[in-house]
Order: sequence, then C-alpha cells, then structure tokens
Amino acid sequence: MNYKKLRENPETANVGKKWSDEDLQNLNQYIDNDNFDYDFIATQLKRTSGSIRSKVFHIYIYPEFTNGDGISITNLSSKYNIDKDILEQYLKKQENNIQLQSSKKSKPEKLDEINERLDTIEEKLDWIIQALRKKK
Repeated sequence: MNYKKLRENPETANVGKKWSDEDLQNLNQYIDNDNFDYDFIATQLKRTSGSIRSKVFHIYIYPEFTNGDGISITNLSSKYNIDKDILEQYLKKQENNIQLQSSKKSKPEKLDEINERLDTIEEKLDWIIQALRKKK
C-alpha cells in the first residue's frame, strides 16, 4: 500500500498512522450507535474502510469470538456488517499470527541451547590450545 499517496489525499490523511485516543473514541461511538457504514466512518477518521474493518475486528469481533460465549461467525458477520467470507479470512489470519507468535517464543529456548553448545565448544578449544602449547 502506498501510504504517501493516500496521505496526500485529505480523505485518507491518517492512513498508516497510529490510532489516536480520539480516533478510538470516535470509532467506539459509531459502533455503540450501530453505525457500521465503514465508508462513512473511514471518511470521518480519514482512513480506509479496510483499516476501519480491521480495527473493528481487532477491538470488537475477535475478542467477542474468543470470549467463550460461542457466538457464531454468521452472527458476528451480521452484527458488525462484515461479509462472512471476509470475517473468516480475518479469523484465519489472526489464528496464523497467534501461531507464528507462539513459535517465535520458542526461539529464545533454541538460542539458549545454541549458546550452551558454543560455550562447550569454546571450552574444548581452550583445552586443545592449552594442550598444544604444552607440547611445544
């Protein structure tokens, strides 16, 4: 996405920028008032409708989907006015991101193991060097 071009357009001047507290409060007001006209909200917040849907997904839909109440994707799709297929894509992407993050958490353990092996190799090399020096 070319943020520079989108930011030059007054209607999308906030594209790619961090969401301010005021932007989040405004979004909350729209959602609390059941206003799911994402194009309208995007215009008001100077963002794209896709970024509005994404924010709604992360703030409202995903937490609601995972809170254990068993609300269906169909009901969430209807409630938040997001096409069911798009919602399923968001959910799949979120699950993939969570799996990726959990796999990254195991990397420090692997690094610790590598560092221990390197320490062992270094100790052995020091021992070999000392043994060679004694032979001279």
